[in-house]
Amino acid sequence: MHPGCRRLSRRTPLAAVAIVGLFLSGCADGGASGESEPHSEDEHHSSAVECGASTYEDGHQVIRYCGDGAAHVRVAGGEAAPVRGATCEAHGNFITANFGTNYSNPKAAEGGYVGVVLGDVRRGQELKPATLTGVELVEDGRRVAVSGVEATAALVDDTLRATISGRTAKGRIAIETSCPVA
Repeated sequence: MHPGCRRLSRRTPLAAVAIVGLFLSGCADGGASGESEPHSEDEHHSSAVECGASTYEDGHQVIRYCGDGAAHVRVAGGEAAPVRGATCEAHGNFITANFGTNYSNPKAAEGGYVGVVLGDVRRGQELKPATLTGVELVEDGRRVAVSGVEATAALVDDTLRATISGRTAKGRIAIETSCPVA
């Protein structure tokens, strides 16, 4: 545990924290890339944050997803940048999928984060249109607006496979995700 940091209760469901974090952060749309290397000894830095949810003395909250899975983000036909670490959970007809590290304070954010809430995800090998009810994408600690967002998804052997596409100021964006669903 890092100084100035306390863990949330073990009884706090991570999915509830993720959903609250996703929607309280404004459900802003943006872009994502892999986590950057540390450039300071800052305890809030994504590589210094423990897996799970942490709250710092200043009230800053960070959720670092460390499960199997990744999102690969491609902007305007460039190389796909991975966002590693994931938590995907089923909640009735919806699946929450979170990748990377999510910060409650955008001024302290670093690295990449992808968070989506998908509905109407069907079992099978073929990706089919899914209802996208929330999305947040972060690139190098900055939220980037995305418009015209669409999603296809499938549950393949209890693993979420999804593709999210849209448009940013830099051009078309495509996100491919995969993670086991709890």
